[in-house]
Amino acid sequence: MQPHACAWSLYSAPPTVHENVWRFILFRVLFNCRFYYPVYAILFMDFGLSVREFAILNAAWAVTIVVLEVPSGAVADIVGRRALVILSAILMCLELLVLLWTPVGGGAVVFWAFLLNRILGGMSEAASSGADEALAYDSLPKDGRDEAWARVQSRLLRVQPLGFMITGLLGALVYDGEQLGKLLGMAGINLKIPQEVAMKLPLVLTLGLALAAAVVAVGMKESQGTKNTRHALSFRATCGDAFRRMLEAGIWIWRSAWPMILILTGLVFDSMVRLYYTVAASYYRLLEIPEAYFGVIGVASLGVAFSTSWIVERMVKVNRPRVNFAIVALLTLAGVTSLAFPIPYWGFVFVLPLVLAIRMAHFFISSYLNSVTDSKNRATVLSFRGLALNAGYGLVTLLYGLQSWWIARRGGFDTTKSTENAEVFAESLTWWPGYFLVTLVLLGIAAFCLQRRKQS
Repeated sequence: MQPHACAWSLYSAPPTVHENVWRFILFRVLFNCRFYYPVYAILFMDFGLSVREFAILNAAWAVTIVVLEVPSGAVADIVGRRALVILSAILMCLELLVLLWTPVGGGAVVFWAFLLNRILGGMSEAASSGADEALAYDSLPKDGRDEAWARVQSRLLRVQPLGFMITGLLGALVYDGEQLGKLLGMAGINLKIPQEVAMKLPLVLTLGLALAAAVVAVGMKESQGTKNTRHALSFRATCGDAFRRMLEAGIWIWRSAWPMILILTGLVFDSMVRLYYTVAASYYRLLEIPEAYFGVIGVASLGVAFSTSWIVERMVKVNRPRVNFAIVALLTLAGVTSLAFPIPYWGFVFVLPLVLAIRMAHFFISSYLNSVTDSKNRATVLSFRGLALNAGYGLVTLLYGLQSWWIARRGGFDTTKSTENAEVFAESLTWWPGYFLVTLVLLGIAAFCLQRRKQS
């Protein structure tokens, strides 16, 4: 390592590196910070869908990613990561246009429109998963690359919460037509916003982000190392090469204990916390918090992530991985346990550990996995990570749907009534701590077996 490697800075990097890194950060912010996230769960319900249909649709989204995740990563390693990132932004635009066309309370057409939206959304996630990260990582100078990547992630951890804060505040505000009308009235604009119109405003704003993400993606550059290995292939040859890469990466992950443990660890933490994010709006309603304040809660929680980003970067340097993941486990357990005992209005304070836990987990896994992965198959390997995470999320979402159905059937609840639906939701939260503890035990057993197999 050269003496100056550890002092690597975005500002002293070559122009292509500097541009790729900042475009990667900007793309992640535009792609992930969506205005409808604060009202995600209730958006489905307010369009006229049931809890069961909500679970089915999210499972369909996860299945789409599971099917396409690894093939898209292999294709990215062959034809170029930039092309897949651009495709991802285009698909994001299409998924939003579908919902903007969908009529509120339009009967059966709503479910099928949302199903198309979820499939397009899954395709978009699969296309970008691994490709954008591999493109940015391989743009970095080889000397001091691991530390440089930690710095890039730290910057992303600082910038992305700001994006979530802005989209969270505005998304929740514009979704509530009454509150939006009052705010406009204070500005001297007497305009009544029908709720059917207000419901689609977060989607319109997110479409603007999708278009911006497409512009950012077009400006990305292939790193020199991957650009020189690309060659013209027929469709059949490309498919064959993609399959070979998938097989090689899968075998390497399976035979290497550490990458496999990292991927399984990500599956456990990510699926649990993402399930909370999926139903967060319903949880806030359970706490009797008005929709207009959902964004304020998001700002408060993300402020914690923003202020602790330097700590997470430091933890990668000074702590052993098992120590870091033990901290993530404790934070996650504290968060899901607090969900089981909702306190009106103030209950949101106790889920802040979940916000910090998921950001820590993603930071650690990206750092450790990239450091042991070969550049030529990086997008493919990272796609296996995405595959595992989304498969876990799809499974836990499906289990949540079955659990809600069983609770409703056992208690004789009518889930078409919002009050009884809330009772079903509240009871389902009491199961989460036990489920998470079981998955932690299974993860520990799997890690122990993988390490023993590697040593033998």
